[in-house]
Amino acid sequence: MLELYDAKDYDAKMARWKMENFPFIPAQFQYKSKKSSSRSKGSSGPSAAKQLKTIHQLMRRRDVETIISACDFDREGQLIGDSIIYQAKPKKAVYRLLLNEWTEDAVLEGLRYVKPNQELRPLLDAGMSRQWADWLIGINLTSVATLKYQKGRGMVLNIGRVLMPTLKIIYDRDKEIAAFVPEDYFKLSATFQTNSNQSYEGTYTVGKKDKFSAQAELEEIREKLQGKDGIITDKKSGKT
Repeated sequence: MLELYDAKDYDAKMARWKMENFPFIPAQFQYKSKKSSSRSKGSSGPSAAKQLKTIHQLMRRRDVETIISACDFDREGQLIGDSIIYQAKPKKAVYRLLLNEWTEDAVLEGLRYVKPNQELRPLLDAGMSRQWADWLIGINLTSVATLKYQKGRGMVLNIGRVLMPTLKIIYDRDKEIAAFVPEDYFKLSATFQTNSNQSYEGTYTVGKKDKFSAQAELEEIREKLQGKDGIITDKKSGKT
């Protein structure tokens, strides 16, 4: 329901990208109600601002004595809950419900051992640090890279903490495919007959390797196995 300010929300001059305005680091990060995505247009659901207002009104009710944050037990969940709760500057005690599963028994047990929310401050700091770092990297590097390498092309060169490593993995894989040189290999497979007149296919492997460059090695093994009896010492099935 909340998102960080855009750069232009801090300073109107940031509405247009100019190299001399970067890097841009706000003196204090601030949050605003999240804008509805294009996918949600025409939806009858409440806007983020309306939902936020409803939550804050419920928090201020006279019959509400304490506030319990029940967001996911991770840094993002802590950040989401705290950003919503503390934006209203509550004067009531805030507690944290920590759950690994949402069964009735787990929820009731968790409610018996809620913790003061301040004890989870390190988790909040971790989530906030990740979010702020993502903002700084995305806003500054995307703007500068676009101005430097895409000027006049009308295209944005997006850079981000998750985006760039993912693109690097794809790039490396494409390079491997382009540089791939096909090589001949050999496999040793056979049909085995059981005492109950059933048969099955088997492939010779060493560890997880079943492709070999030397044919002579496999020929030697084939000759040793040809017409011989064997004993099944282990069986593993991939079926559950």
